[in-house]
Amino acid sequence: MSEADFDELSSNFGLRERRSNSWSEQAQKLMAEDDFDGAFLFYWIAFNALYSDERTIEYETGERDAQIQFIKKIHKLDRNHGRLYDIFWAEFPNTIRVLLSNRFIYGRYWREIRESEEESHWAEQMRSASQSAMRSLKTKGSAARGLGIVFERLNVLRNQLAHGSSTYGGSLNREQVKTGAMFMHKIVPIFQDIFRENPETDWGVPPYPPQNR
Repeated sequence: MSEADFDELSSNFGLRERRSNSWSEQAQKLMAEDDFDGAFLFYWIAFNALYSDERTIEYETGERDAQIQFIKKIHKLDRNHGRLYDIFWAEFPNTIRVLLSNRFIYGRYWREIRESEEESHWAEQMRSASQSAMRSLKTKGSAARGLGIVFERLNVLRNQLAHGSSTYGGSLNREQVKTGAMFMHKIVPIFQDIFRENPETDWGVPPYPPQNR
């Protein structure tokens, strides 16, 4: 590898773009094969490559904050917020409703089961959060907040798959895996397009930079 090639590869922007594209290309192939488990995980890695930094690697608590900050930045850079708005209301209004109404990817549901709470509040809280997300997504200027709530649910799905808490290709709970993969199939390329259009934006330093040795 030449010094020029190495410099291009290791630039913060170029490295993020290359890593993200490499995973999303494979995710597209898995979608064509109806491998929704694999496609969701590969799209998640492609998404992760765009925003992660050393803080998210070393401190798990920083992961959600990094996602939210990235989504806010992408939303701000999306001219007139048109693309993020359109994906919700032109192409996928039902997909988001399915994700928001699925208790199996709502963290509080599992927390109450785990802690054996006598009085259950998860249903009311899930409904309130879902309604808040849908209200936000109806307005172009506030779509980032709604998208943050959607990704809060997708984080639970990601944990179920990535941490081995689900059976590959299993028959149970297929709805959220397929729906989640379909949503990521649409939203990740939009994230990548907006990212690609803004190379001068400070996207931070990606973790584990390549070493020319």
